[in-house]
Amino acid sequence: MSTGIPLYEGDGLIHRGGLLAMSERVLTAPAQFRRSPLAIIGDAVRDLYRRLEASAHRMRYRELEKYLADSRDVFELERRMRNIERRHGAGFNF
Repeated sequence: MSTGIPLYEGDGLIHRGGLLAMSERVLTAPAQFRRSPLAIIGDAVRDLYRRLEASAHRMRYRELEKYLADSRDVFELERRMRNIERRHGAGFNF
């Protein structure tokens, strides 16, 4: 049985065509899938900003928990919670 087209098995899959044909297909990606370097940098900066924002949010939450944990009794805890609600609004999530 002759296929006429050489088969290539290099990554566990059998492909039609040789190694050269595979590399040509990879190098000539359609324009819609190519991204400009500025888009890649923009995505990296956006991801960094989101990570820093999440880290700052976690740090504020830990400070809030420590402030509430330093209460001596339930009455002081409730007073501190009311103060936080007054400062940050009633929509502040504990």
